[in-house]
Amino acid sequence: MANKNPNQTHLYSDDEIDLKKVLKILINGKLVILIVTIIFVLASILNDSFFTDPVYESTAVIAPASITNLNGQNNYSYIINDDNVQNLQKMYPNIDQIVELIQVDQNSFKDILASSHVLDKAIKKLSLQGKLNSYKGGIQAELDKENKKIIHLTVQYKDPQIAADLANALISEATNEMESINDTKMYELSKSLNQELQGAQLDLDKAYKDLKNFQAQSGKTSLNIIDQKRLESEVSRREYLVNSLNDKILQVGLAKSLNAAENKIVVLSPAMVPETRTAPKTVVNASLFGCLGLVIAAFFVFFRHLYNSSNQPDNADSHVNTPGK
Repeated sequence: MANKNPNQTHLYSDDEIDLKKVLKILINGKLVILIVTIIFVLASILNDSFFTDPVYESTAVIAPASITNLNGQNNYSYIINDDNVQNLQKMYPNIDQIVELIQVDQNSFKDILASSHVLDKAIKKLSLQGKLNSYKGGIQAELDKENKKIIHLTVQYKDPQIAADLANALISEATNEMESINDTKMYELSKSLNQELQGAQLDLDKAYKDLKNFQAQSGKTSLNIIDQKRLESEVSRREYLVNSLNDKILQVGLAKSLNAAENKIVVLSPAMVPETRTAPKTVVNASLFGCLGLVIAAFFVFFRHLYNSSNQPDNADSHVNTPGK
């Protein structure tokens, strides 16, 4: 077996890290490490106490009441989806575009709650100072993880009273916005239905007039009887359309009278003024900064020792070689 090179072995031993030596270096510099760590902890505490605005969080829990039965006969969908629409489609293919109402479900209402338009109204209602963006970042509306019909509205702000007031104002303004959307849609629908009714009534009057004129001028032949049946059928169809449109107009009127916002939104838990702040978390921040200061100080002590050691003169080089020795 070949003998190991002693020089190579010496190089390996020099490159290996002596943990005991490193530990000794850190112990010798413990005072520096302790002071730096304390400085970092105190700096974190001072920053959280005097230079960082506290953040308070207020949460409201709400549920749109109309989402529980969107396809039932007690909802606007009854106006859209009843069986009469199929008969009307035989005469007017675009009846689906005429008889249509908006429906705001929980996802849509969640977006309305966090919209800039509603936030701007809430800010003006409360006469708050500051720009819209200074409030918008702290607003969050989320669906409940277990019950997707429930919405959690959370507002974070440096003033606890404003956080609670803003959350409740957002619910109020979002409710008004939803009511306005539905009112506008129902107005447009009522207008369209009335226009259709006027046209259908004119067609019915014409059909009546054609039937009466035919009955006054024709005799009772087999051909005339067939034409009369055709005209009577046309009158029946026109009457059915007029009656159906009248029924739709009545239903829209009833729906509009029931479009009160309080019947659509249930506030399960209003926003309350928070007693404790949610941020900054002083203990957590101080712990993190303390760990950071500890690591930085340890590296400083270790590399300071290496620097000082590298600058010390080699004792072997300092000896003077005398002849004869």
